[in-house]
Amino acid sequence: MTDNSNVRQRRLSDYASNTGFSLRRCYVDMFYFDEVKRLEAKARVLDLGGVRKQSMPGQFDIAHFALDVVCLNILPSANPDVIAVAEALPFHGGIFDAVICSEVLEHTRDPRVVLAEVSRVLRPGGRLLIAVPFLYQIHASPHDFGRYTDFFWRSVLETHGFTVERLEKQGLYWSVMLDFLRLPIDRAAATTSSTVLRKFLRAILRWPLAWARLWAVRVERRTTVQMHPAFSSFTTGYGIVAVRNPAI
Repeated sequence: MTDNSNVRQRRLSDYASNTGFSLRRCYVDMFYFDEVKRLEAKARVLDLGGVRKQSMPGQFDIAHFALDVVCLNILPSANPDVIAVAEALPFHGGIFDAVICSEVLEHTRDPRVVLAEVSRVLRPGGRLLIAVPFLYQIHASPHDFGRYTDFFWRSVLETHGFTVERLEKQGLYWSVMLDFLRLPIDRAAATTSSTVLRKFLRAILRWPLAWARLWAVRVERRTTVQMHPAFSSFTTGYGIVAVRNPAI
């Protein structure tokens, strides 16, 4: 394991112990921390589905990086720079150095249409950073339309002029199961009128579940688990780095 991998694993382990967030959110944030810092300073970045004021759970906030960010969202409540739909981006072609698409494509009726638009506004050699869920709860924003496999994402990205540089599974079987387990406990603790039950459920979140999450992120780093035909067939979602191909 490289030094960078060790640093990332320690950071993920520290983050995973906070059961206020899903493991899915931990993986997504770690992905963006790692990839956004690789962008050149002052790069012009389109944050597709972004917000101008951090309101989502988690720790990653693109505003903390020295980038020229344009936030686009369909929701005025997100206080974006531009209000528009992702299927018809109101920009000239090739003007962005990078596009961030975090937990957005599942909310579009046809992600292929969005990727065609992203390809158009991204300069050749520009980077596309995608995070999409797979085995994760249905969530509105305002609607949730689909889940797709890594085979789908690689195929449609290549079709729309991208080279996939990296496509990572964000957690495997144990991460998926522990996120499934966390959700009802967290919601029950938040809604119960019993002080005793609430304290008991919070104790479960603070200790045994936190320990189990730490164990999961460590064991899923093992090659034997990553290559296991059953355990590796589950994932909370994908982190994808793609590069816009030069125009032919």
